[in-house]
Amino acid sequence: QLTVRKAVKSYAGVPMQDDYTQKFDVELQVRTVAVDSLINVAYGGKRTLTVAALPTDAAKGKTMRVKSLSGIIASADAETLTLDENGQAELEVTGELPGATVLNFKVDGTEIEGQTIVNVKEAEKLTTVAPRASRVSGTEVYRGTIIRLTSETENATIYYSINGGDYQKYT
Repeated sequence: QLTVRKAVKSYAGVPMQDDYTQKFDVELQVRTVAVDSLINVAYGGKRTLTVAALPTDAAKGKTMRVKSLSGIIASADAETLTLDENGQAELEVTGELPGATVLNFKVDGTEIEGQTIVNVKEAEKLTTVAPRASRVSGTEVYRGTIIRLTSETENATIYYSINGGDYQKYT
């Protein structure tokens, strides 16, 4: 709400007749796209990628466009994503041919963009797939929020730290 008191004078020195009040709707705006900057995908394999827009309150329910710069190297299973209540969405990336490409993400109605470099490699050259968290790296979480860690590598053991040291085994 904006209020201008009648004591205010115009540039010509004329005072206002009455106080002026106007209410405004505040529209939250997405400021950034959070996504891993680099992922590795096995040739002929698939990898799940989580993308988010921040702040969460502004992002939920928004639509995000996905575009691969070279669909013959890596493709995404969706061209549009609807962001959930956490401002996140998942998509599956398929390694079509060995090489590298970029996935671009753009939130509809904004100029906000993000990108991920996708390296497609022979499966033998990928020893393990990096673990994924249930929240996108760099996003805010509240105390008590449960974060799940997963890996697409069969029988992988995940270790984590919440203080930069003292690694613990994830169970």
